Amino acid sequence: MKTKLSIIVPALNEEKRINQALKSITEEFKDAEVIVVSDGSTDKTTEIVRKYVKIKLIESEKTEGKGASIVKGFRAADGEVIGFLDADGSFKPKDVKELLKQLRGDVDCVVASKWVGKRFHEVGETTFRKISSRAWNMLLRALLGLDLCDTQAGAKFLKKKAFESIDTEYITAGFEYDVELLYRLKRKKYKIKEVYIPFEDVAESTFRYGKTPTMFLSLLRIWWNTK
Repeated sequence: MKTKLSIIVPALNEEKRINQALKSITEEFKDAEVIVVSDGSTDKTTEIVRKYVKIKLIESEKTEGKGASIVKGFRAADGEVIGFLDADGSFKPKDVKELLKQLRGDVDCVVASKWVGKRFHEVGETTFRKISSRAWNMLLRALLGLDLCDTQAGAKFLKKKAFESIDTEYITAGFEYDVELLYRLKRKKYKIKEVYIPFEDVAESTFRYGKTPTMFLSLLRIWWNTK
């Protein structure tokens, strides 16, 4: 049965946060299809998810990466609009509803942004994270021509038909998948709209800066394979 909206929640060892995240999502989006993709979790993440009888659970036997989890969820989704929310709760579902209002007309994809329309001192993150974010953004603009202020925020939604048109073999599988998704949409001339919505800077993120070299190499692979 087709649904209007499918929300994917990629999760790796999120036992401390997944319950609150799912509670907020299901209360705010009562008619949405919610799919949790457990990326080889070894804690109680899947046990907690199973308590939500209306939520679809996809389990990976081993950790494959956030991007791989999102793709699995997207391919399993029935919604006309599909998207993902990080399990860390940095974006509140009630604010995500405002984001989704922008997905209309000729807009094919909406992305939450911490930076659009904001100055450096107005973004509520640590100075180190902000400097790292701006350096990454400059690389994306230089190599891929992605004219967006923030590619890594954990809330993105798009029309299912747009995803299906770019759904081929992916180069990336980790945190850098956000970039590949947006770049593939851009190359297909889909319209992407970036929208600021409030966010909470979450200290216990599953992202680690040790992943940065791998993300950089993946960025070069995207650039090289699409020249």
